Amino acid sequence: MNWKQARLIAIGHIRRLELPRRLDGLEVQVTDYADARTLKMLKPDEPELTIESQRMINQAFMRELHKRGARVRRVEVRADEYLTWLDQFGLRNSPENRAQFISWLTAPDPKPIPQ
Repeated sequence: MNWKQARLIAIGHIRRLELPRRLDGLEVQVTDYADARTLKMLKPDEPELTIESQRMINQAFMRELHKRGARVRRVEVRADEYLTWLDQFGLRNSPENRAQFISWLTAPDPKPIPQ
């Protein structure tokens, strides 16, 4: 993947999310996958995606957000933390629980109990 491709993907994400042109001061959280294992575990539906290309897409996405005035907060996600979280709450690995884990990570304390 090259920078132009990453930027086009990032712009596509922004369009799909229907983000306004101005995000003045709004905090936007961007998921940062700690390593290739984490990326593959949490995005199994995108097997062609490498950690390098994901980071390039994130960088392009964050630049676009900054251009719109957003404050960007990176949220690092680790596979071992996800597995511990699943075990702690007796959950199974599923697309719904992967999304719920990301939301749980960014929730203020006290953290909600996953459903």
